Amino acid sequence: MESEAQRALPELTSRVDDFIKNHPEAPGKIKPATELVVAAMESGSIVTHLDLGWTVNYDAAAVHSGNGMDIFTAPLTEGPPASYGAITVAIQDGTIAGYREVHLTEKSPGVGTVQTWLNGKTDLTRDVTQNDETSQNTGGVSTKGILSPDWWHSFNSCLSAQGVPAWAIVGIEAAVGVACVASDGLGCVLAAAAGPAVAGTVVSYCGAWASEHEGQNF
Repeated sequence: MESEAQRALPELTSRVDDFIKNHPEAPGKIKPATELVVAAMESGSIVTHLDLGWTVNYDAAAVHSGNGMDIFTAPLTEGPPASYGAITVAIQDGTIAGYREVHLTEKSPGVGTVQTWLNGKTDLTRDVTQNDETSQNTGGVSTKGILSPDWWHSFNSCLSAQGVPAWAIVGIEAAVGVACVASDGLGCVLAAAAGPAVAGTVVSYCGAWASEHEGQNF
């Protein structure tokens, strides 16, 4: 039987790919966007929840631009052990139009907590597990070909080697799913943008590796 992590991966990949397709990277906008975000955080216009040691990794920031909007993303680091996070900020005409913060924190092996805030207000706190059998809507995205036991074994082996547990994938998709059910607009875009900032590169790499090395350990 499919785990929740198996069901979450295709949906997460689809949403992230759609975001990137509609919002190509704009490296020339990183510096001014970073300056705007830093000033907004210092003034309190952006309210964050960076306790427990969390810091914004501005060195890894990116900006994606599309549909008249610049989306600033940066991972959160220095948090609790086995934790992941990101902040995404929408910038329109030089002003901040909205922002989202995502935290994923391990509770025990295979179990984590996902917390998200939209414009400083909490909108999700949920425990997630890589083996949760609760049904998850994949939005019609085909899962054929990537959910064989051998593929999943290799994918998890790669994630583990890269330090990203499967529950974190479920947590990211939970955050995106809640935001996109509530709104197909800015809130959904901000949530999808957090995927690459948290673990999107690792997910893409491990997915490709697993397809070429089914049944093998990383």
